[in-house]
Amino acid sequence: MGRARQLGDDGQLLDPPGAAKDTRGPSAPGWGGAAARLAFGLAVGLLAAELLVRLLGLAPGGVARPRMLENDDKSAGLECYPEGRTDPAPVDLRDPAQRRGEASRTGLAPEALAEVAVEAPFCVPFSWNEHTRRDEPFVPDDTRTTLLVIGDSFTEGAGVERGQTFASLLDAGLGPEARVLNGGRRGLDQPRLADSLERLLPVTRPDVVLYAMTLNDFQQDPAWAERQQFLNDLILDRQHMGSPDWKLPRLLRVSALARLLAERRRSARTTRATVDWYRGMTGPGNAGGWRRTKQDLERMARACDEAGADFVVAVLPLLAGLDGDYPFEDLHRELGGALDAADIEHLDLLPALSGRDPRELHVHPVDMHPNAGAHRLIAEALAPALRGRPRSAGPPPRPSAP
Repeated sequence: MGRARQLGDDGQLLDPPGAAKDTRGPSAPGWGGAAARLAFGLAVGLLAAELLVRLLGLAPGGVARPRMLENDDKSAGLECYPEGRTDPAPVDLRDPAQRRGEASRTGLAPEALAEVAVEAPFCVPFSWNEHTRRDEPFVPDDTRTTLLVIGDSFTEGAGVERGQTFASLLDAGLGPEARVLNGGRRGLDQPRLADSLERLLPVTRPDVVLYAMTLNDFQQDPAWAERQQFLNDLILDRQHMGSPDWKLPRLLRVSALARLLAERRRSARTTRATVDWYRGMTGPGNAGGWRRTKQDLERMARACDEAGADFVVAVLPLLAGLDGDYPFEDLHRELGGALDAADIEHLDLLPALSGRDPRELHVHPVDMHPNAGAHRLIAEALAPALRGRPRSAGPPPRPSAP
């Protein structure tokens, strides 16, 4: 028989004499179980977030790249976009009849147009004159006031029809006594813009030259140019074109949540770097480039003066932050001060576009060139300063040789 156990004063059984005592005290919390519960909860939360991102369509994806097609002699071409243009496209390459028509007009291979039609079928037709400018052949006209517009892709009209550009709208709006020639060409910046003006002055014999200056026209010192964020320069958003991987490991690319977080982080970092790059155009990091840019402006003014033409600079804002805290107001002021110091007439078009949602002014979500509505606002802002300008008397007479 086992040994009898006695009852204590409280009625509880007492351990028999000599029994080992349990000295462990109260049991410790189950840390392993708590960690497992935490991991499970985290996994459930991440799964719920993943499903929510997918259901709401928030996962970032790539957009097919817009395509610029030019024939060999650069007399005709097409600028083509995927779905999402803010203006209707006059050409749809998915239509075989339109594809044949554009192949005939441009001389581009039908097979090339069929290939583009798969991802970027919505196109705007382009034609250029013998100077690769988006206008009729330049012929001097001494019966009307001639206004020549110089600039880059904003002036040429990237992504919009020729009749929708601010140059064409000014031509139609300034009356029969004036004509406006579009001397813009995509990809030009300083000093090539000044070079372009000097070549076109004797060809067009303008009474007024309007230089539509954008904030990426500055000359840049080599070290400063290396800082440019081509992924998104607030004109073309290349980081959302194609099939971006957002620098994620391959295993994480299947996660919509991971792609969303990586995209937000990378986009914010790229935008900050781009804003700093633009803001520093007139700073010590680009001191040489800023000095040469001012010399380019003075050279343009001098060339116009020698040709007997008025010279006007219109500073165009970038279409970013217009509905809030526009990040480049100081740069506009710096430019205005330099133009005042050089005694160059100038207009700032920032007030004409401020307060508007910039997305409504873009050609396409990944192409932040001005759309037809933005060109209209630019033309309306410029017209009062340009209307009624008299014809010039021509270049001043040269002093006769002694």
